[in-house]
Order: sequence, then C-alpha cells, then structure tokens
Amino acid sequence: MPVDLLNAWTGQQDYPTNGHTLAASAGTNRVGIVTVSHEMNGGGGIGNDGGCVVVWGGQTCAEGEMDWCGGQDVYHDMAFIGYLTEAQVALMTDGVVDSVTITNGNGGVGPFGNSKVKTAFYENVDQGNIISAASKANTGNGTSSTATADNLTMGTLDTDVDEQVIMHGTSGQGETGGADSYVDETGWTHEVSHVGDETNDHASSSMTRDSQANDDALAVNFNCASANRLSVVTISLGFAAPAGGLSIPVAMANYRRQHQAWGR
Repeated sequence: MPVDLLNAWTGQQDYPTNGHTLAASAGTNRVGIVTVSHEMNGGGGIGNDGGCVVVWGGQTCAEGEMDWCGGQDVYHDMAFIGYLTEAQVALMTDGVVDSVTITNGNGGVGPFGNSKVKTAFYENVDQGNIISAASKANTGNGTSSTATADNLTMGTLDTDVDEQVIMHGTSGQGETGGADSYVDETGWTHEVSHVGDETNDHASSSMTRDSQANDDALAVNFNCASANRLSVVTISLGFAAPAGGLSIPVAMANYRRQHQAWGR
C-alpha cells in the first residue's frame, strides 16, 4: 500500500494562544507530522538542528528537516518539519500539541506573531525508514530582506512513487504576499496556509502530494508578492512494503519452476 493521508491537515496560526489539537484515527504504520513556522527579530540560529522541540500528545517529535533565513541579528524566519513514529502515536495521551519550544541562538527580540503550527497523520509508512529523503532551500541568511523567491530548487530528493512528499515554507511579512500561495505543475495539494494577521507577522504554508518519478530535481515555484525572506523544507515519507509473503507474479513464477522440476 502506498503512503496515504490518514487524518487531513489542520492548523493554528496563533499558537500557543489558541492551542492546537489533532488526534490519530486507527491505521497501520502511522506517523504524525507537525510543521512549525516562527519569526524573530535579533538573535539568530533558530534554524539550527535541535532549535525547535515539539511535544504532541505527551510524545516528543523527532526532527525531519529544518531551515531558517534572514539575518543573524535582524529579522529571521524558521521552517520546521517534525514527526512521531507509530510506537509514539500509539502512546499519545491525546491529540493536544502540548508545547513548542524554540531556541534562539542569541536570545532575540520578539517574536513577531506567535508560532504557526500544522499537523496531519499518514499511514503505511516504513517505520525503519520514515524520512526516505529530505531537502531544504532558502533565499539567504545574511540579510534581513532578500530577493523574491520565485523558483527555489530543493536539490536532489530521491523518492519512490509510492511515497508521499511534504513541503513546508515560511516567509516574512505575509500580509504583503508571503507564503500564502504556491504554484507547481506537478500536483501539490495546498493543505493549510496561514498569512500573518498583524504588522511584521510572518506567513507559512504546508502541503503534500504523491511522489513523482521526477522528484530528483524538485523545483518549488513559490508565489511571493514582495521581496522578502523565504525558507522551504521538504521530506519524503518512505512506504512500508506489505507483509505476508511474495507478490502474485513472483509466487506464480516459483510455482511454475517447481512444477517443471517435478516434470509436470
């Protein structure tokens, strides 16, 4: 069975003020996926590995991919994808996102708008190879505002066709365009988008699609209305091969060979 969406994407653009909850339905080889976007002024390093920790239903999410853009001591934005394994999903006390902890390298000022959180559950995921591929790209992390990101290329994302690709992007100043719109010719499903609702607040969007044969050079066409920061992270969920023996073509080939050996 290919990797499939189990519980549809939902999100909260004003976390932790309003909180966020999504519980898992029954399924096989499930994973919980959480995305977080965040914007700060000053500090820096919020995109470093380990800079975002999410506790969901009492379980701590592993980091799938993370990146940040902007200046080290000026405005900067973070994009994070985390996940829970089937074992963790089974142990979840509820569907509440208990906490989102973001470490800023130099303390920082802000944040500008609360973190934005989005969640979903998938099933038929290979628990031994949950993240089969990952990639990230940004408009640069040396200045506060950089060129409009119309075509960020994610680089190599080697996937199989039964997998699921998840993309999450964060942009500064969403009220002027930001991360509220993606354009891509290869079938992305625009799952949840949050545009900043206050001055200097950021925007973010998370989406998914069935993996394609041409994912080796995954191009992201990002519709951004103004020159600003943009960071995009992408992962592919590996699919769990079905248990229970050989496929029908292989089993029939073995049957024929055995009977030929018996002279029948």
